[in-house]
Amino acid sequence: MREVARNDADFVIETHSIDVIPDSARHGKPRDLFSLWFGANCQITIVLGGALAIFAGLSITWSIIGILVGVVLGGILMAFHSAQGPHLGLPQMIQSRAQFGYYGANLPLVIAVMMYLGFFAAGTVLGAQALTVITSIPVEATIPMIGAGILGLTVLGYRAIHFFPKWLAVVGIIAFLGLTIAIIATSGDPAIASPSVIGDGAEFRTGPFLLVVAVNAVLLLSYGP
Repeated sequence: MREVARNDADFVIETHSIDVIPDSARHGKPRDLFSLWFGANCQITIVLGGALAIFAGLSITWSIIGILVGVVLGGILMAFHSAQGPHLGLPQMIQSRAQFGYYGANLPLVIAVMMYLGFFAAGTVLGAQALTVITSIPVEATIPMIGAGILGLTVLGYRAIHFFPKWLAVVGIIAFLGLTIAIIATSGDPAIASPSVIGDGAEFRTGPFLLVVAVNAVLLLSYGP
């Protein structure tokens, strides 16, 4: 895909919405996807999705394997969407009219809207609660604060959505490195070092493993719509 001159006006407000994106506005490189997707997944809802593996009774070893399998399965299909979008210049729900028809596409559209309302609500509430713990601002105030920030990125559109996750990715990497170091430093804690958690002698459990694979695959697949 050819690189085009950047127009600062594109950062002001999103103008294309669900319309076809003209070739002159299509730009970027594959590496730009890293910060976008890392930043999008560097949030508390995804963290809980990973923690679910431990809560389900898996050891860390089998948790990591289950998460990786789920991410690979979901990521392969998402990669097709990633390659398809630049060629067609249309959102996935508009593209689906080719498979479902003009009116038939309303069904997956309604399902996608309901799904994202639930995902947005869960992420907003969890993020607001975390912000309340850090700042002591009442959760009744932090919920609209987070909602307003997300709405602002949506209105500003493509450039803002790419710009913000780049900084979020840096903060996220530092935070996760710090968390990893803290976990290693406290590995002598019996609750952390117990065989049932670290995996020494822990048995493989089919049900929880398939649950973890499915949850992590669906988390990626849900970005398709």
